[in-house]
Amino acid sequence: MNPQRAYVSGPSMDHMRGLMVVEPRVGEPMQLFLDNGKVIRTSVVRTVSRDSGELVVDTQNSRYRVALEPAA
Repeated sequence: MNPQRAYVSGPSMDHMRGLMVVEPRVGEPMQLFLDNGKVIRTSVVRTVSRDSGELVVDTQNSRYRVALEPAA
């Protein structure tokens, strides 16, 4: 996966825009670089699935929905 723009929703956030460098993988933390300069690093990913074109990422502690922007 090439770095891709994404919108992420999860605990305490709603559709924050950032950059996903690596697709989430089970057994590893998910990491996103937000446009506001912050970095999100989650707990270990338990499952990754798709729902209505979004990635649904379940971690040890939370659930995130990630909408990837189409590649330019």
